Amino acid sequence: MHTLTYHPSSIKGSPVVTVPASKSISNRLLLLNALHNHCLTIHNLSTSEDTLLLSSILSRYFSRATHDTPFTCDCGNAGTVLRFLTAFFSFCPGGVYRIECSTAMKARPIYPLVDALRRSGCRIGYLEQEGYPPLEITGHPPSGTLQMMTKGGVSSQYITALLLMGSRYGLNLEIKGTPVSSSYIEMTLNIFNHLNIAYRETIDGIAVTGQALSSGRISCEHDWSSAGPWYVFNALSPVGSSLRIEGLIRDSIQGDAVLAHFFKAFGVVTAYDHEGITLEKHREPEGKQLAFHIGDTPDTAPYLLAAAAACRLKMKLRGTEHLRFKESDRVMSMQKALEPANVTIREYQPGMLLMDAQQANLHKPLTVNPVGDHRIAMAMAPLVVKTGTMYMKNPKVTGKSYPNFWTQLKKCGVTVYQHP
Repeated sequence: MHTLTYHPSSIKGSPVVTVPASKSISNRLLLLNALHNHCLTIHNLSTSEDTLLLSSILSRYFSRATHDTPFTCDCGNAGTVLRFLTAFFSFCPGGVYRIECSTAMKARPIYPLVDALRRSGCRIGYLEQEGYPPLEITGHPPSGTLQMMTKGGVSSQYITALLLMGSRYGLNLEIKGTPVSSSYIEMTLNIFNHLNIAYRETIDGIAVTGQALSSGRISCEHDWSSAGPWYVFNALSPVGSSLRIEGLIRDSIQGDAVLAHFFKAFGVVTAYDHEGITLEKHREPEGKQLAFHIGDTPDTAPYLLAAAAACRLKMKLRGTEHLRFKESDRVMSMQKALEPANVTIREYQPGMLLMDAQQANLHKPLTVNPVGDHRIAMAMAPLVVKTGTMYMKNPKVTGKSYPNFWTQLKKCGVTVYQHP
């Protein structure tokens, strides 16, 4: 348990914080590099736990001395790592691959990806519950261009995993319906553009031309998703307050750059320059009810909920179908985190949340259990601006995407004390 205490008088001028490199971009580049004989030199690679885990597993795979025994890896609670490696190992010839994971990950379905891979002849078995990891894969190279179909409404990570394979082997991907978090598919295609990987978007999906990449250099952007807690912090600060985030760019390939647009509703204005962005609280929120559609950018949901709760607003969120299948059930996690403050969150209908914080009481300390979810911890921490004190269980979960988050938070007048 950690105690957070807010001391606004300790802030000297405008705080300046940094955000890490994007783990989403880093993980895509690591897998592309593995597929294409390590031809890429990657700069500003993320140091998040997820990226370090993927890098470690791939390094161990390529350095193993024998192929005679099954290769086993544990992806823990890293959904992206598990999904990317499921596709990767499916086409690694001459081996059996076992993918283990955490108890929480065993509750997150993977059958849409497995079904798509099986239709291309991949041999994948479930080691425990049907449709869920852990998995056993017998790898083999495809005999030609991959032909796959996936239904809409599934995670963009499934589709991205297939697209990455297509960069090496070729892929005709048919997509039925609209994928969830489609901005992450656009991120993958933007990386393809940068690396000159040929593809074309068709009426029914995406066709990728398999190829061997040439040697090249590429740099990871800083992580817009990690800007979320700083937008919340500035939204809860007095009018006229500013906060500097170094490294972020306006023309980002990351969908969560939409935070700059979303938080205008909270009175936060974003100014861009060559070195980063500056947030300034221009006004208090206008009106008592806000509405957002976060289907393409679901990681913004905890930040919007936390900010609206602290501002004592009503809010409608659409596009929330998959919030229950993240590192935690984020609907339930935010309900439990905010309920002691007299904030209600309910699922009005599938894909729509209604929050009422008009009677919120944030004049007493909150105890937050992020339930192993980095986004819950980072979304709730800025509310210490209102409560003055907060108790945070298992704060180390932020290492999944933002290893030095708590150090950065101290720059904003928040002391973090670990109980012995």
